[in-house]
Amino acid sequence: MSLRPAIDWQVARDRLAKAKGALADALDPPPARVQAILMERARLLAEPHRSSRAASCDLDLLCFRIGKARYGIEPRYLHSVGRLGELTLLPHVADHVRGLTAVRGEIVIVIDLARFHAQEVPGLIDLNHLVVLGVEAAEFGILVDEVDDLEKIASDGARLPADGMAPLAHVRGVTDTGLSVLDGAGLLAEPAFYVGHED
Repeated sequence: MSLRPAIDWQVARDRLAKAKGALADALDPPPARVQAILMERARLLAEPHRSSRAASCDLDLLCFRIGKARYGIEPRYLHSVGRLGELTLLPHVADHVRGLTAVRGEIVIVIDLARFHAQEVPGLIDLNHLVVLGVEAAEFGILVDEVDDLEKIASDGARLPADGMAPLAHVRGVTDTGLSVLDGAGLLAEPAFYVGHED
């Protein structure tokens, strides 16, 4: 017959008391512990996911063509895109102001961006599409040959022209593929695109 070691009932009671305390703390933690847990959760939720950080480095652009030149602009600066309707010519305006047209019931100025940049447009052109800029309302339209699809580029993928080449007004940079990225905010703030302020 084997002899069992004597049970230390005091040690057992102490262990049971500690277990009960740990269980009570887990089910009903003190306010300081609750605050610490919530703060940590808020910190984790506020931290962007890796894929979100990567996505934020991309820039979505609506691309279009004027002759052989390609341009892109962020959709947030666009009001609408469509075919050019009836064009009403205006007297005594700058050469880049081609006239007025109606867009969804609004009268907008029609701008020739190539003329504004004093560029010769290579190749045959057929400026019969209109890219209308405006955030809350239509401000003016840019004559284009063709509207392409949306294109995604890296936010740092557009670089200024090399030394010795003057950057075009309101062009943020040019990508490796030759896409000129337009500054939408700068275009909307350009006085020369509004009749009466085109000095």
